[in-house]
Amino acid sequence: MLRVAIVVGAAIGLLVVFVAGGLWSAHRAIGALKPALATIAIACTDSVPADLRQGAAFIRSLTSPRQLRQSMFMGLEHSGRPSELVSFLLSPLGAAEWPGPGPDEEMPGLGFVPRVPAGLHFSHLSPDTQFARQIVLRGDDARNMIIVEGYLDPMLPPALRVEYDLHLPSLEPHELEYLQLLARDNEGLGIRPTAH
Repeated sequence: MLRVAIVVGAAIGLLVVFVAGGLWSAHRAIGALKPALATIAIACTDSVPADLRQGAAFIRSLTSPRQLRQSMFMGLEHSGRPSELVSFLLSPLGAAEWPGPGPDEEMPGLGFVPRVPAGLHFSHLSPDTQFARQIVLRGDDARNMIIVEGYLDPMLPPALRVEYDLHLPSLEPHELEYLQLLARDNEGLGIRPTAH
C-alpha cells in the first residue's frame, strides 16, 4: 500500500508541474489521472477478493495506452470503440497477447504488469453460468468506457464494478505497419480477432 501511495504522490506531483508549467491543460491532467485512480480504487477495495481485484487490474493493464501501443488490435481495421477492443481482448488473437498466470511482475519497457489470476474465467458481455469466479468485460461505446465486473457467483450481482475511459494511443507509421503485418499474419493462420 505504501508503494501505491508513493506512486500516486509522484504522479500527482508530476501532473501539477505539467499544468503549472503550461505543458498540459487541467482537463488533460485530470484525464491522465483517471486510469491511475481506477487502478488504485481496485487495489484499495478490501471487501473484494484478491483474485477479482487482480483480474480487474490485469484488464486495466491490457487496455492501457502503453500496452495497446504493442497490441495487434491497433493493426486491425476498427473505429476505436470500446466494444471492439473488448471483443478483441477475449478473442483467440487477443488472448494470444496475454501473459500467462503467475505473480504480478515488473517487465522491461512496460513497468508493473498484473498477471492473469489462476482459476479466474473471463467472459464477454454477461456472466457465464458454467463458472463461479469470473471477470465480465463490456464496452460502452456511447460513453467511450470499458466496464469490468467481477463475480463470485454468476447468479448474484457483481462483487466488483469498475468503469474507465478508453484512450487509444497514437502510433508512428512504422509502428502501425508492423502491427498490421502481425495481425494479418495471425488472421492468415485462422486466428480470429473477435470474441465468439
